[in-house]
Amino acid sequence: MTASSPLLALALGALSAVLLGLCAWLWRGRAGLARAVSRLNGEVVAAAETASFGQRVPAAPQPEVAALGETINRLFDALGAKDRQLQQREALFQDLANTLPEVVLVHRERIVFANG
Repeated sequence: MTASSPLLALALGALSAVLLGLCAWLWRGRAGLARAVSRLNGEVVAAAETASFGQRVPAAPQPEVAALGETINRLFDALGAKDRQLQQREALFQDLANTLPEVVLVHRERIVFANG
């Protein structure tokens, strides 16, 4: 056995410890990312189930998840604007239909709307 053998064993032990620490750090980061994505998924599912497109997804600490959250918030904004536009058109149609003496709206042989 030479004098360099203990140094080699010490260097390999230190390298193993560093690699083990790096693996643990990467695993922890992956688990945090998975939790953040899961939380974001829950927020989006809740908004979809209640059709509450005016709500906002909270910002996440991870940059990738935060960017996705911002994109989802922009999508919610666009859906909310379309929903408001649809409601305005529905109200306009309702007002128009109520001002005419007799209106019957038929779609595919079914009466959809009738006033009077």
